[in-house]
Amino acid sequence: MIGLLVVLFSAMCGGAIGFAAADVLKKRCSYIDRIMNILEQTRSMIRYNRMKLSEIFAVTDGERRFFVSDELIKAADSGVDFQKEWNVCVDRLAYLQKEDKAPLYFLGEELGKSDADSQTAMLISAEERLSRRLETAQSEYERKGRLFRTLGILSGTAIGIIFI
Repeated sequence: MIGLLVVLFSAMCGGAIGFAAADVLKKRCSYIDRIMNILEQTRSMIRYNRMKLSEIFAVTDGERRFFVSDELIKAADSGVDFQKEWNVCVDRLAYLQKEDKAPLYFLGEELGKSDADSQTAMLISAEERLSRRLETAQSEYERKGRLFRTLGILSGTAIGIIFI
């Protein structure tokens, strides 16, 4: 009886680890998608409303605040250290890989330094690059997510059997 409980407990622990690893992949997809939405909204505000970055970033909806910090809003308003603060915000996106962040770093170098049409074109380019990264992340989640969950449960069960 105790042996069965050990096997079940270790299978549950292994499964939890596998599900946590799969969740990291899922959060990566979610982060990329959320950032693409923010870039799309930013592009629309620049293109149609002719808003400045400080005005766009000051909008306090929950989606934008996920990425934008108060320091970035101040930097966008003053123009001082905008790229540095932008990179800090990008660095805080924990679930993204280095390749996922590359279009955002480039965008931080150029955003706010040109006219509305050029900024719109840069945002479209970043959205397209992120879209390809999202496709990659989703296929990775589909492949590896199931594998992580299954391996977690099976390895936990194997460890439990070894302990018996």
